[in-house]
Amino acid sequence: MIINSISIKNFQTYYGTVEFEFDEPTKEKNIVLIGGLNGAGKTSFFSSIVLGLFGNNAEGIVFDRASGESISDSYENYLNTVFSNTARQKNETEMEIAISLTHEKKKIKIIRKWWFDDAVDEVLEIYTEGDGVVQPLEIPEEEIDLNEYYEAFIQTIIPSQVGRFFFFDGEEIKSIAKQDPEQAVIGGINALLGFNVLDQLLVDLETLKRNLRKELPGAAKSGLIKNYEELEKIENAIGLAEEEKDLCVERINSLDTLLEELEHDISEAFKGRDVDSRNEILDKIFNIDKEIHQVENYLQTLVGEVLSLALPAELLLKTEKKLTKDLNSIQELDQSKLLNSLKKKFNKEFIKNLNDDVSKQDKAVAELKKSLEATWKSLSDEKKGVESFLSNYFSPEEIAITHNHILDVKATTSREISRLIGKQEALQKEKSELLSMQQLFDSGRYAQDILDKKSNTLSQLSTKQHELERVEAELMVLQQEKTNSKNTIERVESSLEISKDIQVELESVENYQSLITVFMEEARAKRAKQLSKKTSEVIKSLAHKEDLVNKVSIDEKTYTINLFDSKNNRVSRMSAGESEIFALSLLQALGDVSNRALPIIIDTPLGRLDYTHRKSIVSNYFHNVSKQVFILSTDTEIDQNLFKEIEPYLNQTFLIKTNKDKSSDVLPDQYFSFDEVKQ
Repeated sequence: MIINSISIKNFQTYYGTVEFEFDEPTKEKNIVLIGGLNGAGKTSFFSSIVLGLFGNNAEGIVFDRASGESISDSYENYLNTVFSNTARQKNETEMEIAISLTHEKKKIKIIRKWWFDDAVDEVLEIYTEGDGVVQPLEIPEEEIDLNEYYEAFIQTIIPSQVGRFFFFDGEEIKSIAKQDPEQAVIGGINALLGFNVLDQLLVDLETLKRNLRKELPGAAKSGLIKNYEELEKIENAIGLAEEEKDLCVERINSLDTLLEELEHDISEAFKGRDVDSRNEILDKIFNIDKEIHQVENYLQTLVGEVLSLALPAELLLKTEKKLTKDLNSIQELDQSKLLNSLKKKFNKEFIKNLNDDVSKQDKAVAELKKSLEATWKSLSDEKKGVESFLSNYFSPEEIAITHNHILDVKATTSREISRLIGKQEALQKEKSELLSMQQLFDSGRYAQDILDKKSNTLSQLSTKQHELERVEAELMVLQQEKTNSKNTIERVESSLEISKDIQVELESVENYQSLITVFMEEARAKRAKQLSKKTSEVIKSLAHKEDLVNKVSIDEKTYTINLFDSKNNRVSRMSAGESEIFALSLLQALGDVSNRALPIIIDTPLGRLDYTHRKSIVSNYFHNVSKQVFILSTDTEIDQNLFKEIEPYLNQTFLIKTNKDKSSDVLPDQYFSFDEVKQ
């Protein structure tokens, strides 16, 4: 199957009619690269193909991340979500997706149309082209429902259950890597082999067995019918519970993905801060302002102290120099007795006054001078200057002690000032960041909206998780009830005489059931072996040399997956990159063993991989995975360097850009220029 073109009208970001025309792929050039920034319309293109092909059967492949709607939740709700907002605002009511393809050398055109009035109406049309003539697909009988026949016809080309292994996005890769890959294998094998039909056949045979048992005569009929009916109710309840469980798991996975995206957006918006509201930001700014004010007041006090200490320190240094000179002269005079007496009295008075004054640092200079003058007058009538008196009657040791004491106080205070200035700067920086966050709220941007979405998503997730726990508990009870009911029936049947004819029919039905079960087990085992081999081949071609995984083994009965390194040691843990490489390898292997020649469409597959893994996938995966490959990428996933790697295999390129009205515009034969300034 080859996709030749697609026409999209009023679907998501595509307003009006937008067309993609695709050239015939060749062995050398099989890749169609479609570039677009986030939100430009890449995922809309992906979804349009899936929805156009499968319609309501696209469950599990299409999911609208913006609204949180999936087809499994409600097909009509999903359609209303993806209908172009611009078209709706302009009172248009029609949406259309048309896909032209070639299948087994036949050209086929599939058209789906929807009308949005009071309710959503859908029409499916299929046309074939032969010898230049386009005509509606022929149906075998007139009484056959046309829509059902068309849907069945599409399933013969590409079953919707198989579609997820050919049309997938980065989230699908992440989901398989993160969750239970065994479930992907089981679901994939069942889809690839068409076991859904055989499963239904087994159900029908079981129904036939019950009907035969109802024909049992006499006591057998009256004794067993009630037990069979009860068992049927239990099995129906189990079926409904399992469906509910699957829907819960799918919804939980979708909400987990959405929550991760919101957490990333919050981290970007708030620089990693834990913030819940604008009021919280304002409270933090208020508290920081108070702290800044306190720091500034304390700084003013300390600065005054340091300045007041500087002057006495200079005075003491000056007098110390004068001391040495004058002391030598004084010692030559015969005044020793008088001087000794005066010195003792001076020391007592001066030191007392000086120590008191130093403790009062803000007035130290004025008080020191005043104290010196008063002391001198009390000791002598001679008119000598203060500095000369100190030089003669105050020892160098006493000056040094007082001087060092003052300098120690000054140094300690300076260190405290430096610390407070640093704290003041840090507080101002934090305040600036908070003001920026406040502007996010006040400018009407998405900050609060993101927080609200996160809160709503968490609430939904909690509800679904509780719902899942409830359903799982119900299933356990129902399974036990089923076991008990079967045991009761077996005991009753063994004690009754059953009609030979009915017994023969029952045995035949049971034989058919056994044969089908054995066939399915053998077929599944064969496919599991093929998957093991193919997945190992692919993962070896993609992985780093230093990666752990070298071989993949899938148990043929349980489908348990075991991974081994190059030394055949079991690998218990993988990195995120290794897990996604494994998921990609598994998806390719599932596609290969299906023996279906179908195109591959991959939406943003490289976002979470490191550059080395990206290069490996671009060089070894895309070109070999299918005859026709569509890659939907941003400029960071397939950047300038990777573009050069993939360029030899490119059949075509397209660039999707967003118009002023936020609709998507398609530019053929273009990709990112790489020299443009990123917005």
